This record gives sequence, C-alpha cells and structure tokens, in this order.
Amino acid sequence: MLRTLIEKEIKSVLLSPKFALTFAVASLLILLSIGVGLREYHAFEDRQAAAERLLAEELQEETSWRGLATRALRAPDPMQIFVAGVHNDVGRTARIHPRAEARLDQSTYSEDTLLAIFRSLDLSFIVQAVLSLFAILFTYDAVNGERQSGTLRLIFAGAVPRARFVLAKFLGTWLGLAVPLALPVLLGLLWVVLRQVPLDGDDWGRLGVFLLASALYFTFFVAFGIAVSALTKRPSTSFLTLLVAWVLMVLVIPRAGLLTASQLVPVPTTAEIESRKVGFETRARNDYRRSLETTWRQRRQQMEGLSVEEQDAYEDRNLWQWLEEDDDAVKAMEAEVAEHSARLDEELRLRKAQQEQLAFSLSRVSPASAYRLAAMQLAGTGVELKTRYEDAARNYKQDFVRYVEQTSNTSNYVVRRRGGHAGDWMGAQEALDLSGMPQFRAPSVELREVVADTPMDLGLLMLESLLCFAVGFAGFLRYDVR
Repeated sequence: MLRTLIEKEIKSVLLSPKFALTFAVASLLILLSIGVGLREYHAFEDRQAAAERLLAEELQEETSWRGLATRALRAPDPMQIFVAGVHNDVGRTARIHPRAEARLDQSTYSEDTLLAIFRSLDLSFIVQAVLSLFAILFTYDAVNGERQSGTLRLIFAGAVPRARFVLAKFLGTWLGLAVPLALPVLLGLLWVVLRQVPLDGDDWGRLGVFLLASALYFTFFVAFGIAVSALTKRPSTSFLTLLVAWVLMVLVIPRAGLLTASQLVPVPTTAEIESRKVGFETRARNDYRRSLETTWRQRRQQMEGLSVEEQDAYEDRNLWQWLEEDDDAVKAMEAEVAEHSARLDEELRLRKAQQEQLAFSLSRVSPASAYRLAAMQLAGTGVELKTRYEDAARNYKQDFVRYVEQTSNTSNYVVRRRGGHAGDWMGAQEALDLSGMPQFRAPSVELREVVADTPMDLGLLMLESLLCFAVGFAGFLRYDVR
C-alpha cells in the first residue's frame, strides 16, 4: 500500500502541467550557475598565471636587497564554482615587504566588472532561493488541494492509515522532485570534469557534503510545504502563508541578523584603524628624529676642541658603532610601530569575530542562513577566507624577511655619513641570486577541518525538517477530510 501511494505521488508530480516548465527553468539555472562559476574560475586561473609571470620578471630585475619585495597570490579553489561566498569580495594579492603589512588587496571586480553584476548566481544561491520556491510550488496544495478536489475522501474510503498517507505524500513528493533535479546537477559536474578543473579527494568530499546539505535544505521546504498544507483548508491560504514564510526565511531574517549584530557589536572601520596606525607611526618617527638629532648633537660636542684631522680620525674610529646604534634605534622604532599595528589588527579581528558570531547565531533561526553558512564553510569561501590567506601571508613574510637578512651581503653597500647626515645606500648593480628564496604556499582547505565546523548547521537543517514533518503529521491526524 505504501509503495502504491508513493508511486501515485511521483506520477502526480511528474505529470503535473507545471512540472515541465519549472523543471526546465530550474535545470537551466543550475547549468547556468555552474557555467558562470567555470568562467570565473578559469578567468581567475588566467589572472593567477599572468601575475606569477609578472612577479618572476620583477624578481629577475631586482638588484638591491634593501628594496626587495614579493607578493603572495591567492590561489583559485574549484569549490568557488559552486559556492562563490565572499570569494569575489576579497583581494587576490598581498605585498610581502619587511616594512609593509601583509594584507590582501586588488579585488577581482576592478578587473572584470561584469562578474560583479550577477555574482550571486552560483549553485548554492539556486538551491537557496529557486529550488526552495520549487518545493513550495509543488507542496502548498499537497493535502488541502486533494481535499478540495474530493480525492482525499476517496482515498480514506479505502481505510488507508493517515500516518501511511502522510509518509507516502512526503516521500513521493521528495522523490518526484529531487531525482529529476539530480540530472542537471550531474550534468554540471560532468561539465566541470570535462573542463579539466583539478578536483582532488578533499574537493570531492567537500562537494559531496555540500550536496548533502543542499538535499537537507530542499527536504525542509518539502516538509514545510506539506505541514502548512495539512494545517490549512484552502490552497490559496497555504500558498500565501508559504510565500510570506519564504520571504522571511530567505530574505529578511539573514539580513536582519547581520543588521542587529552590527548595532549591538559595532566594529571600527578600516579607515579609522589606518588613521590610528598612521598617527602612531608619525609620532614614533618624529620622536626618533628628535632623538637622533639630540644624539648627533652630543656626538659633535664630544669632538669640540679637536682639530679637523683629529675630528676626522675620531669620527672614522666611531662611525661604524654610531651607525649600528642608529640602526638599532630605527629597528626598535619600527618594531614598536609594527607591534602597535599588530595589536590594532588583532583587536579589530576579535571585534569582527564577535560581531560575526552574533550575526550568525541570530540568522541561524532561518534554515536559509544555516544552509548558506554550511555551504560557504564547506567551500572555504566564507568570511574566514580573507583571514586564512592573510595569516598565511604573514607567516610567509617572516620566512621572507629571515631569508633576506641571512642572504643579503652588507659588503655590497657603501654607507657615507658625514656630520651626522645620512648618505645613500647604493645597491649592487648585478641581479640578485634568488634561487633559494622561499615560495608562498596557498593555504589548503581540508575536508576534515570544514566538516568539523558544519555539524551545527547540518543538524539544524535536519532538526527543522523533522520538526516540520512532525507538525504536518500531527496536524493531519486531526484534519477534516470532508
């Protein structure tokens, strides 16, 4: 009996006049989203290759260790094809220099503005917005529609248990919708493979868990639609109720959570942080200049009363020591500035983390938010993308600075100082040998790490689906089939 009821529901879905059109639109959007993701991925690869060639050419022309700088480049991730997240909002290069902060800059939007226009068209967006509406369209009249047409009374005239009917309604509708929609998804994955996108074992694992999260999200809206249909008498009422609920869950609650968090936990702007950094650095350098002037004034006083020849001899004997003392003072000042900047960055990061945590906690009330957060976490394109790369760039900067300090040959420079005035650092004119320079390694996103961070969101989707099914089941037990 259960199998017969399930087959009836599947046929009802597949033979519905609205199925062909909605399935065609959903399939087109799924394939279109993957196509856009592939185009953006290959464009990112091309820009990456061009940036690497340019960097190699620049390094080959370097002749001075003092001005040597390199760049850390953000690598493309195949999962960005399916879940763009904040991938397009984060810069792709970080300048690595001993006196510069390692921060990502150069947003991809500055190079290809077309990508910014429809940047939300990825597979996760199609599932979140379109397929949820797809589920609502086929479930809003799942129960009350049959009551209105009179078929519900005929079914229960044969002594069919209500529990079996609800279960068959849910399974039949889910299979009738999910199985056909799996076809364009599989075609999209085949497209990705044919385009030779390098997916490794972790990538396939992350993609599999992402599809599982998508299935749970779709399941919630199927169960939600059947529950509302079982609690209302007229299809028009259930459709309006579901549409309002969809707007709240998909559009309102996620943004309301972010807005509330920004009000409760304000975060200073980047401009404010930079202003504080610049102000501190300016004061530190001014203090250093005044201290240096005082130091050289004291050194000149030590040479008062000596003849010109004696002054030159005294200066030659002590010049290198003075230069080392001045260099130590410069390093101490720069270390103080760097420490202050790092402290401000850490305070900003902690404040942002508090705001993000509150925003995510508030918005997770909506299954759309839980699904979106799980999808971005699995794809590695969430808010932690920028932090992950900047941490890797800072670690690389330490290796780079250590390499420059150990490799640079101070005999290649001539320092001239007379009367306390700094001369020029004259670099060697031959190209530097950078064969041993450390290379930046892009941080990887491992399956075990991202899966460990998604149980809460996946659990919420599963719990909300079960709750909707339970509510629909309880409601139908008291449903008047007449």
